[in-house]
Amino acid sequence: MSDDIVVDIRSSDDIVAARQAGHHLAREHGFSLTDVTMIATAISEVARNITSYAGSGEVRVMVADREGLVVAFALGNLQERAQMFVTPGDHVYEGMIAGESSRPGDMDVNVTKEKKLTNMRTTASDDNVILEPPRQITLEYALEYIEEDELIEVTPKTIRLRKRVLTANDRKKAARAARVADAS
Repeated sequence: MSDDIVVDIRSSDDIVAARQAGHHLAREHGFSLTDVTMIATAISEVARNITSYAGSGEVRVMVADREGLVVAFALGNLQERAQMFVTPGDHVYEGMIAGESSRPGDMDVNVTKEKKLTNMRTTASDDNVILEPPRQITLEYALEYIEEDELIEVTPKTIRLRKRVLTANDRKKAARAARVADAS
C-alpha cells in the first residue's frame, strides 16, 4: 500500500489537483508517467459530468477488519450475505471494502479467516468451496457507488474502495461525534 495514491474527488478542482499530484508522485515514486496520465485522464472523463454526488445511503458494505490475504474459506461463508469485490489471494487491509452487503449497516468482516485443521476427517467436512466471481470495480462504478465516508484508491493495477477512516474503533468514534454534533 506504500505506492498507492488516494485522491478524494468532490469537484472539478479536485480533478486538476489529482492530476498534478499524480505527476509529482510519479516522478517521486517511480510510477510510469504513462500510467498516471491514463488514470488521471480516466478520472477526468468520468468526473467531467458529475457536478456533485452524495451517496444514497442504501448501499451497505462489508469492510475488512484486518490485514492479510483473502482466503476462499472465509469468502464461502460471506458470499451468502454479499456480493464480493475481492478474490482469494488478494491483499486486504483494515478499512478496505471487501463486498456489498445485503443486510442493513456496514459490517466488519474477517476475509482472512482460515479453516481450522484437525486430525479428524469426514467426507462432509472437506468439501471444496465454490465461489461466485467477484464484481469487477470500474472507475465509473466506484464513483457512483461511494458514500460520504468512503474513498476510491486508483493505482496502476487496481481500483479499490475503502473507508475514509480505516480502523473500526475510529469509525465508531467519528460516527458518535457526528451524532453529537447533529444533536447540538
